[in-house]
Amino acid sequence: MESIDDLTNEHKEIAIFLAIVEEIASRLASMKEANAEDLQWLFEFNRDFVLRAHHGKEESIFFPVLRDIGIPEDPINTLIGDHDLLRSAAKTIRGLIEDYNKGIDGAVTLDLVDTLRFYSTFMKDHIETEETIFYPIVDKCISSDNDMKLARRLRCSGAERIGIGRDAELHEILDSLKLFYGISDG
Repeated sequence: MESIDDLTNEHKEIAIFLAIVEEIASRLASMKEANAEDLQWLFEFNRDFVLRAHHGKEESIFFPVLRDIGIPEDPINTLIGDHDLLRSAAKTIRGLIEDYNKGIDGAVTLDLVDTLRFYSTFMKDHIETEETIFYPIVDKCISSDNDMKLARRLRCSGAERIGIGRDAELHEILDSLKLFYGISDG
């Protein structure tokens, strides 16, 4: 399934992002200072790649096609509800990053650590639900012709949502931080 493969490949990128988030949260929990630029970049990657590009194309392209082929509303609505919760947590993280960078107080650091860890855990659970429960349902219901058409639409949509240059920039920074924080692809 090409469409599912494309989304799953994006999940691999998101997993790298989450590993960096977890490493930074661990450093903060150990009372080590976090790099302000890294924190800002994490927020931007999440906002642009995860929420706008990945979740955006799921909500505007993938899910509507699935509704059209008869996938039940309940699992789709549950996944959209997850996206809403992740967007809300991202807004909280943005505010906490701003407060942390101002040097407000230690409570902000603890709140940031807790919220980063919550976000990472929830996102991992969301991805696991998609890959182990939802995608197998889709695989059984979508024709290969519809899958190919859907895959083409998904491939074009992600980078267009944030700009091709921005997409490349985000992945370049992701690769750099992956090396800096010692994160592997697996």
